[in-house]
Formats: sequence, structure tokens, C-alpha cells
Amino acid sequence: MIILALDTGVRRGEMLEITNKNVDLERGEIVLRGATTKSGKTRTVPISTVRLRSVVVWFQQDAAGAQKPATAPMISNKVGEPIGDFRRLWEDTVLRAHGHEPERDAHTGALLAPSQAPLQNINLHWHDLRHEYASRLAERGVTLSEIQRLLGHASPTTTARYLSHTLARLKQSAAVLETGKTFDPKPLAARSAVVPARDPAYSTNAVDLSPCLTRVSVATPIADEESSADSANYPDGEDLDDGEPGGNRTPNPQIKSLLLCQLSYRPTLSVWPDRT
Repeated sequence: MIILALDTGVRRGEMLEITNKNVDLERGEIVLRGATTKSGKTRTVPISTVRLRSVVVWFQQDAAGAQKPATAPMISNKVGEPIGDFRRLWEDTVLRAHGHEPERDAHTGALLAPSQAPLQNINLHWHDLRHEYASRLAERGVTLSEIQRLLGHASPTTTARYLSHTLARLKQSAAVLETGKTFDPKPLAARSAVVPARDPAYSTNAVDLSPCLTRVSVATPIADEESSADSANYPDGEDLDDGEPGGNRTPNPQIKSLLLCQLSYRPTLSVWPDRT
């Protein structure tokens, strides 16, 4: 589901409402019906990466490897039922990705204090993956209006707020006024970034992690009108995007985990692992 969010930018609620008939692998598209989107308008998102296509194909199969019915939810549990909430799974994944084994109450399943503190310090929300999608598009030269359409924003102002951490690129381009040099479109640390060892599970192309190393921290919380509107449009507990109660779910729109940022820049898998 992380890859689905990173490579489509769909909201959590929209993602869980996708059915098999909404997916057209031949055209490489996923249709989000108006009844399931926040804006109430139908929009189409492309299946733009090999790894995303592999994930979609995998999700369309049941536990036995057979194709699910057209009306079945694309994302479901082992018996084919829709998934209503995955907050616990997300919290556990974030903690483990940062080297912390989750500690939970044996009866209620609630996170215990020793796990709550590191989770709050990590401050990584599901909605940050949507921000990451928009950021990668902007870094590759996609226009604001196109990103707006892909995200389903009603206003370009909301989209612009998602991209505030590309300030480093703006500073780089403006610096040519002083230096007189031609603007270099490569990331700031492209020549000095250390490229990690190749993972045999991925393609043999080198992994360029310079975008992860050049993200600019934003100290001041940024108003996000989409975040603020969610509390009115979604009942409490219905939408994981809410993050912090009664306020911005993403105070800092940059992705805060180098591990997840690396995942978003990894070469795509040519074959998704077998279910077994």
C-alpha cells in the first residue's frame, strides 16, 4: 500500500474504495469515482511505474492467487473483505523502519508510552506519502497545474503548499544572478551524494539518493487547507490522513524518513514477490 500511495498520490479513503473494475491495466489507469473522492469528482490516475503495476496485479488476486471479481475491493483482507482501518499496521511499520519494536497493551492493543514517544518524534503520517508523490513530480519538472489534476485539488494554492520544500531548487536557480553561471538542473548534492550498494532484488541501475539528501527542513508549520477541511468532511477515525487532532496532519511537508524517501527513489521491481 505504501508503493500505491507513493506512486499515485491517492488519499487513503480513495485508495480503499478502488475496486477491480476501476483498474484498466491495458490503458494503465485507475479511475477514482466521484462518489469516493474528496472533491466529489471522478479523476483518473496513471499506473506510471513498473512496481506500481506489479502491486496492482498482486492486489487484484485473492489469497489463492485467483483473480478477484470485478466488483471486489482491490485492497482486501485474506477473505476478500474491505479493509476499513490500518492505523495500527502503519504505526508498527513506521516504528520498525526506524529501529523500534512496537510495544502494545495486550488487551486493548494501544501503543504503550515507550512506543508512543518515538512515534511522535518520527512524526511521519500516511498523508506524507501523498506529499512525497507531489514533490517527486515537481522535482522532475511536472507543472503545478498537472500536479493539481493528479492530486485532485480544487485549488492550485493547496498544491503549491505541498511543494514548499522545493525551496532549495529555487535558491539554486536564483544563485545564477550572483555567479553568472548557467543553471544546473541536477540536484544540489548530485555530484557528492554517496550511492549505496545495489540491492539484488532491484534492477541493476544505480540508486540516486541525492533528492533525499537535499530536502530542506521547514521549521514553521505550513497551513494546509486540504488538511483543515478533512476534519469537517470525514468523521473521526474514518480517515487516517488526519494525523494530529484538530490541526495540520503534516506540519512539515517534507518526508521525514530517509528510509521511505529511499523507497520512493528506488528503481522499480520488474517482478513482484510471490504471495507465498
